[in-house]
Amino acid sequence: MAIVDQPQVTTAEQLFEASGLGRCDLVPGELISMPPAGFDRGGVTLDIGSHLRAFVKEHRLGRVVAGDTGFGQKRKRNRVVA
Repeated sequence: MAIVDQPQVTTAEQLFEASGLGRCDLVPGELISMPPAGFDRGGVTLDIGSHLRAFVKEHRLGRVVAGDTGFGQKRKRNRVVA
């Protein structure tokens, strides 16, 4: 396995601007690399997500996004979870 230098990322803004990092979480100043979901998990996620999206859309409850979307937390400004 090759060791790749990662840019210094300590804030949510830096994480959102960084490219090529793959899936990762930013937890109080520490960048944690997350493995990709496997094939079976991806299928289950899509099955559940498609039913959830149809229900939410039919009842006008908001939006449903893919599981690999990053979310910033307002109370914890520099915490981002994948």
